[in-house]
Amino acid sequence: LVDKAPEEAVLIADNSDRSVLLIAAEMGFHEIAAALVQRVPDSLKWRRKGMSALHVAAMHNHVRVIDCLAQAAPACILDRDGKNCIPLHHAA
Repeated sequence: LVDKAPEEAVLIADNSDRSVLLIAAEMGFHEIAAALVQRVPDSLKWRRKGMSALHVAAMHNHVRVIDCLAQAAPACILDRDGKNCIPLHHAA
């Protein structure tokens, strides 16, 4: 489904302002997260309340999602959310 979806479909948000990648990060769906960032690298830029998909994955302790997002964009491990926290803060 990810391979066939147009880029715009991957970047849309649900009624809670979560992108498909943010939902995958929240639920721990690492294979979907990996496919999304490979297919649409811009999906990593989506934020909800200042939090990236990596912040969300860290908050929910989804190590496999954290790993695939950090490998796709190593610089994102230092991204700060709206409260000036890096993803590591949410993992603690």
